[in-house]
Amino acid sequence: MADPENHTIVLLREIREDIRKLDHKVDENHADIKSSMDDFAQSLGGEIADRIYRDGGVERRLVEIERRLDALEHDR
Repeated sequence: MADPENHTIVLLREIREDIRKLDHKVDENHADIKSSMDDFAQSLGGEIADRIYRDGGVERRLVEIERRLDALEHDR
């Protein structure tokens, strides 16, 4: 029969190796998630900038229409 102390050492080494593998997987997943979040943040920033640009264009056109309308009302 094998010595119990040797068996414990073998088990501890296996556990240590499993923890290292798990740590490596966690690091890989973290990098993937971080990359995905960075891509999402960049896309969202672009969408927000585009929306602001388009809304600003609409606002400028509305201001111009209001200015013309005021001018027409004052000419009556």
